[in-house]
Parts: sequence; structure tokens; C-alpha cells
Amino acid sequence: MNTPLLDDRELDELSYHLEHLLRPGTGALGTLAGTSVRYLSGILGAEGVPCEVVEADGGQPCLVARLSAHRPDEGLLIVASGDPIGDIPMEPRRALQGGVMAAVGLMALALVRRRELVPSRDIVLAVIPGRGPYTTPRLRDLVARQQNRLRCRLVLTSDGSAPGTPGNRKLIGIQAASKAFVRVVVRSNASDLACGPDSAPLRLLRSLLQLESGVLATRPCLPATAWLDAVASTLPSRPAAMLRGFQFLGAGTVLSRFVQDQDLAATLASISRDTAEIVGLRAGEAAGLPAGQAEADVVLRILPGRRVEECVLDLASLLGSEVSVEAVDSVLAVETPPMTPLWIHIADAIEHAIPGALPVPTLSIEPWDAAALAHIETTSYGFGPLSVLDDDELTTPDGTPGITRESLRRGADAMTRVILGTCIPNVFPLGQTSSR
Repeated sequence: MNTPLLDDRELDELSYHLEHLLRPGTGALGTLAGTSVRYLSGILGAEGVPCEVVEADGGQPCLVARLSAHRPDEGLLIVASGDPIGDIPMEPRRALQGGVMAAVGLMALALVRRRELVPSRDIVLAVIPGRGPYTTPRLRDLVARQQNRLRCRLVLTSDGSAPGTPGNRKLIGIQAASKAFVRVVVRSNASDLACGPDSAPLRLLRSLLQLESGVLATRPCLPATAWLDAVASTLPSRPAAMLRGFQFLGAGTVLSRFVQDQDLAATLASISRDTAEIVGLRAGEAAGLPAGQAEADVVLRILPGRRVEECVLDLASLLGSEVSVEAVDSVLAVETPPMTPLWIHIADAIEHAIPGALPVPTLSIEPWDAAALAHIETTSYGFGPLSVLDDDELTTPDGTPGITRESLRRGADAMTRVILGTCIPNVFPLGQTSSR
């Protein structure tokens, strides 16, 4: 039996902090944006951990706490979010992810100080208010404003999914990649007097019909191939052979017929295709546009391995000459190979939490916080305290932390094991991490 990294008193303390981070009406946590950041800064300051509250775009307060090993360029950055989710309906895993990551990051920093451990890497905790599609641009802005404070080599975010068992072993997803997120405006112009087929709205709709399937291209990429290999290794021979066949058949495959498991088919579809989604249409003066003009907002999600500019040009070619295409915002794709030293530390923590489980790289269709650090060379993975917990161990945070005591211990142990094993390897070597 592995000795827990947190004793009972420390687990009580973690649960107390988590409740304050997730409940808008408890203790020091109010309803104003940024209150979780201020709560954490007070606790970390009392622990003797240097921290600052800094501003991101729009004046949003963000926390940066750093334990220095005097090697800032080799630091481990832990990205979390901790503000209350308000009244937005959200499934328990997503509702809890950022707050649990922030609470466990707080406890990991506190343990280093209390036990007078000397890290060989800087340990940095960045907490950003809010969570969702707009978090990545906010972190990107914070990185631009606070480059020295957020210097690092390794990055951990809370992104990830629940463990699954499609075959004979439990799989733990570690986010290793994300698609590029590109918002474009497709614009049609016509004479003010044009009507019928020659009007701007109908010219725009004719062009958009080319996007009927929503699929721009089906193509392989390294993260998808790694996922296929890992999943196929757990399946019986026939489903494994069918799954591997997808790598060779590619675009001609009808997934629902080829892969009967609907979850696997859906995942294959998301990790193997560049897609386009129409998210808005507007035309004429009523929409604030000049007469004779119509526009559509289109979101492209592009697999790693292609430049955004190439995909925008391909879209323009597909839609034809009746419209123009302009990219107005983008978040770059991220691609981190597995089997780096950080991956090995995560795999070791997974083995302690769930003996026999297999870590598998995953690719997200949504923008990933790691994209904010794409301009520097980093190794980034999405792995947090909830990564080793099944969905049925979590509840919506409506009066309790949303996690049972033993589940919280297991998740916190896994995450703390990664942090301490990565940053204090002499004290916490692989496979031997203990609480003392």
C-alpha cells in the first residue's frame, strides 16, 4: 500500500481550501471576479510562498506564485482557474477542474515550504479567473505582459477527460495536443439594388453550401496516430485490427460502419478531421452592415501539422469567387510528443493511483491553454487531479467539494506526485515517492 503524500490533517486543509474556491457564498470568497485569486494569495503569503496578483487584459486579476530554484528557464508552470462558475450549467468534471487544480497546486507549494524541501526547478502556479473558450486568449495576454514571471520549460494544465475502458485496460487520457482554433469572416458584396440570386445574402448562402458536411479534410497527425496505437493495444484482435485499418483507409472510411463503438467512432472523427462550423449569419443595415453586404462567422478547427494561413486559403478556394475570407482571430495548434521525462513522471503517478492503467495521449478540438506559451519551447500536458477519477466519483459543487474524501486524496496524491517528482527528483525519485 502506497503511503499517501498528504496526511489526514493536510487532506482536511485541502478540502477546506477547495470548498472556499468553489463556493461563492462561503468564508472569504464572495461573488466578485477574482476573489479566488485574492483568497489564494492570502493563503500562499501566510505559507511564505512569494506570490503576486497581476492584471491580464481587461483588468482581470491573476495570481502568479513562484518557488525559485534559481533556474527560471527550467521551471514547471501549473495553470489553474478558481473562480466560482456562477449559474452556468456545467457537468461536474468541468465545473471542478480549475478549482481542484488550484487547491492542489496551493498544497504542493505549501508542502515544499513546510518540509523545507529544496526544488531543483522553479515551481510556478498561475491562477486565472474563469474557464472556457476565452481562457486561452486571457492567458496569452498574461504571458505577453508577464514574461519574466511566467518563464518555464514544463507546463501542466487541468485539461483532460475521465478514465475509460474501451478494451482490457483502463486508459487515462493525457492531453498532448489541440487543434488550432481560427475564426474567419466570410463576406459577400453585391449592388444595393441586386435581388434574387444576385443579392449578397443568396450569394453568401450559395458559397456556404460547400461546407454542408463541416469536414474540410481527413488526414493523419502524430497525436492521433499515438492515440490509435495506445487504444488498439488494449482491444481484442478484431476491433484492434479494424481500428488500425483506419490509419490506412483514412478519408474514405465511414466511421459509424467501420468502428461500431460509437465513442471510439466519435473520437476518431474529432482527431482525424479539419472542420468548419458556421456560427453566425448577418446581412444588411439591420445587422449594422452596409446595404448590399452579408457576412458569416465561421470557426475552423485545424489539426496540428498545417499552417493556419494555408487552411484559410483552402477555405477561400472551396467557397469560390463570390465571397472573400478574412481570418480575424486564431489560437495555434499545440502538439507535444509523449514519452518525455514529464510524461514518464505522469505515467508513474498514474500507476500509483490505478495500478495497470495505461496513459494515452489525447487531442482536444477546443483551444488549449498551452497555446499561450507556443512562442517559447515548452513541454505541455493536460493532466490534473481529476484525471485519475471516474465521472461517477464527482458531483456538481452545490454544497460539498463535489468529491468524496478518498477520491480527493487519490487525485491530490497523483498531481502532487507529478509536481514533486518533477521538481525535487533527488527527494522523490520515480516509483518511490513517499510522504516523508
